[in-house]
Amino acid sequence: MSSRLPTILGCGVLVLSVLVSVTPTAAARTPEARPAAVDWASCPGPDGALCATVDVASEDTGSWSIPVITLPATGERLGVLFANPGGPGISGVSYLQDWGDTLATLRRSFDIVSFDPPGVGGSVPDARCLSASQITAIRNQPSAPTTARQTAEALRLAQLIGRECEAELGPALADVSTLNAAAVMDAIRAALGEERIAYLGFSYGTLLGAVYADRYPNHAWRFVLDGAMDPSADYDKVRLDQAVALDRAVARFSRDCPRHANCALTGDPQQDIATLRDLVTGLDEQPFRYRGRVLSGSRALNYFQSSMYYPPYGWRVLREALAPALEDGNLVPLLRASYSPDNMVNPADPEYLSVVCEDLAVSRDPDRLAALARAWARAAPLNGASRAWSTAPCTTWPTRQPSLPARLSAQGAGPILVIGTTYDPATPVQWARSLARTLDNSGYVEWRGDGHLAYDGERGGPCVARRVEDLLLRGQLPTRTIRCP
Repeated sequence: MSSRLPTILGCGVLVLSVLVSVTPTAAARTPEARPAAVDWASCPGPDGALCATVDVASEDTGSWSIPVITLPATGERLGVLFANPGGPGISGVSYLQDWGDTLATLRRSFDIVSFDPPGVGGSVPDARCLSASQITAIRNQPSAPTTARQTAEALRLAQLIGRECEAELGPALADVSTLNAAAVMDAIRAALGEERIAYLGFSYGTLLGAVYADRYPNHAWRFVLDGAMDPSADYDKVRLDQAVALDRAVARFSRDCPRHANCALTGDPQQDIATLRDLVTGLDEQPFRYRGRVLSGSRALNYFQSSMYYPPYGWRVLREALAPALEDGNLVPLLRASYSPDNMVNPADPEYLSVVCEDLAVSRDPDRLAALARAWARAAPLNGASRAWSTAPCTTWPTRQPSLPARLSAQGAGPILVIGTTYDPATPVQWARSLARTLDNSGYVEWRGDGHLAYDGERGGPCVARRVEDLLLRGQLPTRTIRCP
């Protein structure tokens, strides 16, 4: 999401202005009763989808061209609902084009709007800084280096990402940040002629929403933050918390596995995590090659991590790939699964790193990573060492902005609903609980479920959906913690 893994914040904000010249993508069709400053045009997506390109100017870095999409309200219109799918690094335009139909209930009352944040998707410039061969080299590494040679290569590749992005973006690299994305979102709001906006943010999108509500409280109307981030965390805490949450998710997968016919695990989490760790370690030492593709320890572990995001589907596909590997030594199904475009975890994702390395406080000492990996492996035997080494690109990132205050209260903003999932592997539930306590006018819903996010199709069920729709459609915020189901 690209990696969909969430991230956190910190950075300086830019003064932005919107240039009212907008580039349509097809024959212009301006929606009824909407400002003419944005010249919408028909585009692919759900019925009635409209697209435009908004030029946003920065006095520090020149201009950004930002693709924007809207799905106009199908019923009596309450206002505009901005939606962000997370990442950082996921295209908001592609999200609504592919998944906008899942928001049909909200679309009856809102024009739903999304955009590609600076550096992402169709924005110009963009942060797709690496070549295919560079991405392959990064993904074909060991999950965590253990020799001097592996360590040197890991640090070389980590530094390469920042160097290539600086060469691609120049001074604009410093502005591929959450603060800048919030400023761009507010510029789009102004171009639409809206005084206030509603917002639905998933995963990293919760951080963007919280930053927006804190910086622009007078324009923040009704906000929902699902799979919430904790802005008080630095990058070490983010990655360690995720490692522990991922190991916990694998333990739950282990316990569930023997209920199914194609299970090759024992159902004992400690034993099964050791089995998976041994499989990854073996691939670290000797990657598996088949028809021009490589199954490295990193690829295998990234696939295990991705499978934890969306059970039961992800768990089922993982069981099917593991069974031949563990029972017969046949690694071909696991190799194929590790190359699936559905995988959520990608260590060579410059759009993601361009934001987190800009936003998050992190040590600038790469020499500490080996010791950090050993310590984290004790806390999370399967995922700890890899997550420690995943911070390497940020230790040498070429740009860095001042950090935001760790506490975002969003004082003066409208009501904000924070949602956590008890066994979320990507945004651990304690982050959502912390953010709900910090925000000034918030309510909290916790879904007792597995996987990443709750208001996602049918995952959280009617209990979660009801609270989301109560807030966005009726302005009703829970006065106590709601646990679903």
